Amino acid sequence: MLELGAGLAEAGLRAAPDGLVLGFERGRWFAGRKAGAAPGVSVSRAGAGTAFRADGTLAIFAADAARITDRGLLIEEARTNLFLNSAAPAGQTVTLAAGTYALSAWGAAGQVAAAAGTAVGSGWGAAAATPTGGVRTLTITTAGTVMLTVAGGPERAQLELGTFPSRPIVTGTAAATRGVDLATAAVSVPSGQDFAVLYEIALEQDTGAGRVIFDLTDGTAANKVRAVIQSSGALQHVVSLANVTTTLSATTRTASRTVKGAIARTGTSWVSVLDGVSVGSATLGALPALTGLAIGASVTGGAPLNDTVRQLIVRPGEADGAWLEAWTR
Repeated sequence: MLELGAGLAEAGLRAAPDGLVLGFERGRWFAGRKAGAAPGVSVSRAGAGTAFRADGTLAIFAADAARITDRGLLIEEARTNLFLNSAAPAGQTVTLAAGTYALSAWGAAGQVAAAAGTAVGSGWGAAAATPTGGVRTLTITTAGTVMLTVAGGPERAQLELGTFPSRPIVTGTAAATRGVDLATAAVSVPSGQDFAVLYEIALEQDTGAGRVIFDLTDGTAANKVRAVIQSSGALQHVVSLANVTTTLSATTRTASRTVKGAIARTGTSWVSVLDGVSVGSATLGALPALTGLAIGASVTGGAPLNDTVRQLIVRPGEADGAWLEAWTR
C-alpha cells in the first residue's frame, strides 16, 4: 500500500501498489516521497519562478525546481516581465510592440499606472496593489513608448505580454523570462487494464485559452486520455483511440473555485465525473499501453494550465461511478 499522506487517505483513496499518487498540496509525491525524489518524475523550467503560499507569502524557486507550495503544483506558460527592478518598483519608460499586456501590482497599498508616450492604445490607468495582484489590461495598437509611474509603495510590479497575468517574475536591471513549467511522470497502464485518473485543481483565473489538466498517452498523439479546459470554459474529459476522439463531458468550470474530476475505464465502459456528478460515458475499445503522463500541460508542453494542480492520481483497477462521485465531492 502506498503511503498516501494526510488528505489523500482522508479522501478515502485506496491505491494499488503500482498506482501513482501525487498529493502536491501536502508536499507529497509518489509513495510519500518529497518532490525530486519520486522515481520517474521530471520537472523542468528555464529561469526562476515564484508561487504564493496559502498565507499569501511568496515562495521563490530556482530554475528546474517544481513550484510546489501548500496550495499545490503551479504550472504556467513562459512569460517575460518587462518591468525593471520589479521587487522595488520605480517609475520608468518602456517601449512596447503592438499587443495586449497585463500590468500587475502586489502589496498592501499603492499602485502602478501606465500612460501613453508615443504608443497608441487603450486601457491606460492604474493597477492598484493587492496581496494577490491587482491587474490592468493594456491594448497597444501602435508600437511606442509607455510611461509607468509608481505611487504608495507597492511591493512588486509586472508588465508582461498576455491577456491575463502570471505570478511574479523577479527582474533586476533587465527584463527577465520565466520558461514554461514542464512536469511529467513515467507510468505503466497495460493495454486492456482497468484504471482511473483522479484530480483536484484550483482555478484562480479564466485565461481565455485552451489548457490541459493532464495528458496520459502511449507516447503518440493518436492514443491518449486527457482532461482539458477549452477556451469557452468547458472542462472536457477526452479519449483518443487511433486518432478517433471521443469527448465524455463538456461542463463549464470558471475561475475562483476548486474542481475535482475523474475519468475511469472498466472493460469497454468509460465514465466521466466532475464535482460529485457523473457527466458522461462511452463504450470504447482498448487503448494501447499508456506510458507517459504530462501534468498541467500536454505531453509537448503546450496548452499549460496556468493554475494549480492539487492532486493527481492514476489508480489501477476497477472504480465504479458511485465511488468516483464520492471522491470528487
